Amino acid sequence: MAWKDYKETARERGALAFECYVVTSLLVEGKAVDHGILKQHLAYIAEQEELGTVMFAGPLSDETGEDIVGGMLIMKTADMQKAEQIAANDPIHLAGIRRFSVRRWLINEGGLSVTFNLGAQKVAIA
Repeated sequence: MAWKDYKETARERGALAFECYVVTSLLVEGKAVDHGILKQHLAYIAEQEELGTVMFAGPLSDETGEDIVGGMLIMKTADMQKAEQIAANDPIHLAGIRRFSVRRWLINEGGLSVTFNLGAQKVAIA
């Protein structure tokens, strides 16, 4: 089924049909993480978060859950090309330490609860 058709079908049945983009960023075989580049990468992600582009980001484990093999980001951008451009300009990709792919993701179901305790400067996500 075509993406556009499925998105319309999801809306018709009352689903959220919120479109965003998933960036999977995986270590290139034989490359080690350079801590200087990692610091630049984290600053870049923080900048994109401030701009409202990055919704969620963090490390991604291997299938055992024991080792980090890269990262994953959920982005809200105008279109797929913009998500690809942002990912391509990430210092960790520019340095060739990780390779990335971008996919559309349609959020239809699920739930998220957020609690802010401003006095204690805490945020809880359940």
